[in-house]
Amino acid sequence: MTFTRASILTWLRDVFLPSSNISSVLNTSKVLFHPHHLPFRINKEQFVTTNSRKWAQVTPPLAILLHLAVTVKWILDQWLKPENPAFPIWKIVVMYYCATAFSAMLVFLAQLTFLKEEAVQLLNSTIQVEKDLIVKGVQTVHIRYIGFIAITKIIFISMPIIPFTFAFLQPCTPPVVTSVILLECESWNDGGNTAVLMRLWPAALLSFADAILSATVVFTMVVLTTLLVNVVGYVLGNLNKGGQNIYKSLRAYRTLQMLSAMHNSVVTQPLMPTLVGCGTMCESFPLYILITSTSLVPVPALIMFAIVAAEIFGVIIGPLKMMASLYVESSELLKSLRRMNGSKWVKRYVRSCPRSKLTLGGGRFFDRGTSLEICSMCVDILITFLLM
Repeated sequence: MTFTRASILTWLRDVFLPSSNISSVLNTSKVLFHPHHLPFRINKEQFVTTNSRKWAQVTPPLAILLHLAVTVKWILDQWLKPENPAFPIWKIVVMYYCATAFSAMLVFLAQLTFLKEEAVQLLNSTIQVEKDLIVKGVQTVHIRYIGFIAITKIIFISMPIIPFTFAFLQPCTPPVVTSVILLECESWNDGGNTAVLMRLWPAALLSFADAILSATVVFTMVVLTTLLVNVVGYVLGNLNKGGQNIYKSLRAYRTLQMLSAMHNSVVTQPLMPTLVGCGTMCESFPLYILITSTSLVPVPALIMFAIVAAEIFGVIIGPLKMMASLYVESSELLKSLRRMNGSKWVKRYVRSCPRSKLTLGGGRFFDRGTSLEICSMCVDILITFLLM
């Protein structure tokens, strides 16, 4: 295959300035599905469910469960047989971070597997709505969304390298599996008198678990949620500009209501509360490490915590804030529709239309104050650990 200047420029344009979100989302999803932990795959630019072999279905949860068991064992040992002198607070924070992340991942995997048909229907419906917008000449590409996809893809590809390096250099540090099976492990900094091969397989196992964790979170936020928010936001923005027949506006808004309802039926309890709660905790824990223990924590772990803290902060002020915009824009649209002239049936129908909102679980939903409230919770947790 020969590469010309025109073909290279075309490829660069498609990568950095795509004509739609669809190609970016599909390419990202193909990368995220490599660990074979989710029951989805791409077929002819559509999401479909897949019936993986039993080993492919069981291996990812087992890898997460194994590292969760190592973490919980360490925590229980400190409760039942406290060390004298006590372990530093930063080590306890690291273990609580690992326990939170692994526990949340089991919830994610279970819900996405149980609701895989609904998730596929949601994704394909969102893609179809965007295709219809493209046919009508509506520009749906948002540079922030494309940039967020690119950053998360880079982080997903590079993140497994860090836990691999960490586990290889320090095989006696939880949640590395060898920390509980090596008798020579007297402290986290011990090498355990292990050979290279004995360090390689637990390092690869921890790297695999981290890849599962990263891919699941990125898929849930970037593909399953933010794509819908981006498409629905553009439709609401165009409807708020006016100039359309009231009947066309009502049909378009009805489509958006269906998409929002489909999303709320997939990303519902316990997944969304777990996502927000885990994000809050996993933002506070790395910040504590970065503030108090930079000279004590191993460099690979320090790099990982810095990346996690920056990524979660970006999610809080980016996608989560975008999710709140649907409620605001749909409220403005309904107000403008109520002022338009129409029959009594139309006015009655408009009054019955609910606002488009994404659920937080427990009767709550994303609004303008959600991101600020999550940031406030992160600060409260961080201050609590700093005062310990």
